[in-house]
Amino acid sequence: APRPPPHGALLGALAAGGSTASPVVARDLSAACVDDLSALDAEATCLAESLVGGDVTVCAHSSMLSNTPNDSSKDAERVQNLLAAGFGYAYGGGNKQGDGLVALAAQLGSTRSTIGLQSDSFFPPVPADLRRALKKRRGDLRRQLRRATKAGVSCSLRMNTLPIDKVVAALGARHDGALGCWASSKRAVALYEALLEEGKLLVFELWEGESCCALDVAHAAGAGVYVATRCVDRGSHIGSPGFLLAFATCGWLQRQGAACWDLGAVDASRQMAYKRALAPCVDRVRALDAHRRARDSSSA
Repeated sequence: APRPPPHGALLGALAAGGSTASPVVARDLSAACVDDLSALDAEATCLAESLVGGDVTVCAHSSMLSNTPNDSSKDAERVQNLLAAGFGYAYGGGNKQGDGLVALAAQLGSTRSTIGLQSDSFFPPVPADLRRALKKRRGDLRRQLRRATKAGVSCSLRMNTLPIDKVVAALGARHDGALGCWASSKRAVALYEALLEEGKLLVFELWEGESCCALDVAHAAGAGVYVATRCVDRGSHIGSPGFLLAFATCGWLQRQGAACWDLGAVDASRQMAYKRALAPCVDRVRALDAHRRARDSSSA
């Protein structure tokens, strides 16, 4: 069997596009642990309370997802368990052809970018300064939409209309790096197809006419929605298509009763600026507690 990538290669791939100054803590999770939600809950509690300091905590199990054929359904089950326990995830390793050795990393950031969507939310309220910034941003987006409408450009929010291969191609084109885009690895593609077939993948798409200008790859996680990755077409008629997609998606999710919109781990790097501009930065202990309370009390 092919050997999985070592921690160094895995964590290096995960850090490629993030803040190199952010400390990363590696810790193995057994396959048995990832198959058991209660064990994952205990692991998340241990990590959240004992790893003090450091911007990002990454728990990687490098042998759990070797390139074994026809096991994408198991990948899907494990990813759903990780998300239900409050982890984020990413794939590490691989190459630009998408066929390199790949491992799954469960991420538990020291700070999480997440916003409660309901009035009785367990999540902390939006700070006053961010609330003012979001109000201003909403006004800017309305003006951009009016200008687009006058120019004969119509915008729409859609979900799961693009084929997975086109979703992956868009992600790869936007996030192309030395090792390619982790989301375009063959294992990630198989995972997305398995989740889509089970009705557990939510690809939110912003369209200008018949052209998709922004998309979020997301999952139902507990009682909320976790955004795994996103991409934006910089040539859009809308000045801020990524922000418009975020506002439109949150409005729709709020009406569906979702507890939160979660962008995952956040730090002070430039690449994470959009997260800080959209949602409060919540300490991992408080974020994990809110996630579990919403998950356990929800009938959705």
